[in-house]
Amino acid sequence: ANKLLQRLFNFDKDNIPEKNIQLIQPYINSPAFQPTEIEKASKACTAICMWSRAMNTYHFVAKQVEPKRKKLAEAEAELEITMGKLQKARDELQGVMDKITELENGLNTALAKKEDLANQVEQCSARLGRAKKLIGGLGGEKDRWTQSVAQFAIDYVNLLGDVLISSASIAYLGPYTSDFRAKLVAKWHKCIEDLHIPHTPKCDLVNTLGDPVTIRS
Repeated sequence: ANKLLQRLFNFDKDNIPEKNIQLIQPYINSPAFQPTEIEKASKACTAICMWSRAMNTYHFVAKQVEPKRKKLAEAEAELEITMGKLQKARDELQGVMDKITELENGLNTALAKKEDLANQVEQCSARLGRAKKLIGGLGGEKDRWTQSVAQFAIDYVNLLGDVLISSASIAYLGPYTSDFRAKLVAKWHKCIEDLHIPHTPKCDLVNTLGDPVTIRS
């Protein structure tokens, strides 16, 4: 009995030979081979009857289900391949998106650098314009400075005679009239000329020590 039960439990229900199914069909179709009828004769045989009918039913159900199961397995395999391709496409797309992001960042950096360079060019152009104006103005001053330096050199040479006339005027001309002052200054000019003392022609107190701006005001 135990061996029989073990054989029933280990029965390969998924590979029942077709000829065995055909052999038991007369019994399956027989009204007498029903669990209720068999139970009348033997309860033990009732279980065998129910098992036999269950295996028969499973066989036909499995025949209908097996193609669908195979199609399901094929579909799952195809789905796995498709999902693999999809994942690969997603990875490639992510790589492209990362590259686009990198390029956009590079573009933004380049545009910012371009704008900065444009601002620098504008600033340099403005500075260059101001420098040209300054150089132009200084160029005009060059002649005046050159003349001033030349005049300073002459004045330096004539400083002794000019200061001599001016100091004498301060010391001695105060009490006299303007006409007499002029005569004295003329004599002093003659004296320093005779002594070959360098001096500015017709130098006097006003020209040597006077400030033209103060005098005008």
